[in-house]
Amino acid sequence: MIWRPHRRLLTIEEAARSAGCKPGTIRRWIRTGRLRVVAHKRRQPLLLESDVLEADARIHRRRARPRST
Repeated sequence: MIWRPHRRLLTIEEAARSAGCKPGTIRRWIRTGRLRVVAHKRRQPLLLESDVLEADARIHRRRARPRST
């Protein structure tokens, strides 16, 4: 099987495990527009794995920057 993160749909809990954070963080990212819900399964939001990984990478890049003084 070929891994295709641009097509794989994740629940909030799966997205949190994938990003290494809590489900509340994923919900906040949805609320603030960092992530978009692409579908629903029984009223549960589904997210693209590639979007989750990209949002997580953006957050970590921002934290890794040294502060200018």
